[in-house]
Amino acid sequence: MNSLAIHQLLTLHHARPLLYRNGAAQVLNRFAPGQCLAGEGDRSYDDTMEASFVDNDDQIGFALDFDDKTRAWLDWVAPEHMDTRIRTFLAVAVPDLPADAEWWQQPHSTQIMKAAIPLFGDWAGFTAPENHDLADGYIRLQGECYVRRAGYRWMNVPEWGPPLYTEIGPTVRLGNDHVSDVAMMIMAQRLFRDDDGPEMIEYNITEAVRRARRTRSAT
Repeated sequence: MNSLAIHQLLTLHHARPLLYRNGAAQVLNRFAPGQCLAGEGDRSYDDTMEASFVDNDDQIGFALDFDDKTRAWLDWVAPEHMDTRIRTFLAVAVPDLPADAEWWQQPHSTQIMKAAIPLFGDWAGFTAPENHDLADGYIRLQGECYVRRAGYRWMNVPEWGPPLYTEIGPTVRLGNDHVSDVAMMIMAQRLFRDDDGPEMIEYNITEAVRRARRTRSAT
């Protein structure tokens, strides 16, 4: 684990030392559901994770013990996986989109959402097992529009994952404000099941940008 990752874990919101002994700090941090790391590229975790940190004159060590669901989320939200899945989806949905296009910004984002409708057809097509990878790419892209335009962060709320996901629930949140939560599967339903159209999703993203600005101006 690199030094940045260690620093992020040690600066986790509400992390608390539970045990000190023999002059060396042995810290057990328990990560509550939905808590997230501080710093750029924040990612969040579900369920309970434990980390132990040992520091003395001879050694410095850091050990993590993640359960299977947490590992699944960490793997899903890893930046390299996020970018690859989004690029794969874009290549299928909008093959003519320039490689350097800011796909998370309008009008590109609206164009992509419009292209996704005939690609999947309807909600049944979006959630069909054979379309899982492409649907996952769309979910990632949709969420990254909130992340990149409004400064939201990825969170894991497993109950908001089905039927596309069984162990995770991709959600975005502004800081630690639970009221700001936006479940990506619910937004996808509005496009592929409720026929609300890309404009409704764009409106929701715009509202997220406004919420973020109000929050920043109030602090």
